[in-house]
Amino acid sequence: MNCQEMKNIDLANCPELFYGTISPTRRVPESILKYCADTPRWLVRAQCLSGVQIKFFTDAEILSWECEFGEAAREVYTTDIFIDQQLFTLNGPQKHTLQLAAGRKKVVIHLPHLVMLKNYSLQLNSQATLEAIEHNQPKLLICGDSILQGMTCSSPSRASVAIAAEALNMELHNTAIGGVIMDDKLVAAALEIDADVVVTGLGVNDTSHGTSLEVFRRRTVESLRRLAEYGKPALVITPIPTTRSELEDQRKVLADIIRKEVKNFPALTLLDGDSFFPQEDELLCDKLHPNDKGMQVYAAALIQALQKLCKR
Repeated sequence: MNCQEMKNIDLANCPELFYGTISPTRRVPESILKYCADTPRWLVRAQCLSGVQIKFFTDAEILSWECEFGEAAREVYTTDIFIDQQLFTLNGPQKHTLQLAAGRKKVVIHLPHLVMLKNYSLQLNSQATLEAIEHNQPKLLICGDSILQGMTCSSPSRASVAIAAEALNMELHNTAIGGVIMDDKLVAAALEIDADVVVTGLGVNDTSHGTSLEVFRRRTVESLRRLAEYGKPALVITPIPTTRSELEDQRKVLADIIRKEVKNFPALTLLDGDSFFPQEDELLCDKLHPNDKGMQVYAAALIQALQKLCKR
């Protein structure tokens, strides 16, 4: 049994340990919170710390992690902790204690991504050192809805954008909000964050909400204009195929509109959902959203597209 004394790490006063945040308790700009304020389920999703990580070096031999959960976007109460790239997935609010090998190691904590956190605490054995990791990675900004937020994967590090950012050695900043209908106001709000590369998904929820083609085209053009004016490499993704026959005709029409309008903005790069995501139930949890396996397929396409984009 562990009898060593432990010390609390005052995370609230260590913003340098956090990646993908505006502050240790917030990942999205205030303008996005205001946009979501009148729709309770959007507001909960906006307040979940999707994509947020805590990173540091330590020589600790004991690490304890504990969360107190609030409202949930999805009941996925998991924290992923990588110790020198070895994954530990911790489930539930109880205190979890890990025995670590001796020596200096890198710790990456992926905070629960689909549930609000009332509180969370990190403890190390009392003699352990902790060293912040320099923020020198290029920043990958994500703007979109549930697929890019990662709302249908089983733990935070399995989201497609988290997989892609890790593979490309980029700092992930995810502003995606599940359920929103993407428009230029949300895109503009996300672009308040200074980043090196932007990924935006358009049209997914318009497919099922009956958005008129005129309105969709107008919002798409304005969103693309804002992305082009941002002046950084930007990737625009069309909706991926579903296996819901009642949605597919509309999805294809909206995807065609995005493809056509992107051509008017040569600074932007298109990633066509039809080109990389097979229309297979095996990759979808509800005939619409990627499951863990589908997230891997999505991530592979993101990685390839971003690699090409960043070489330009």
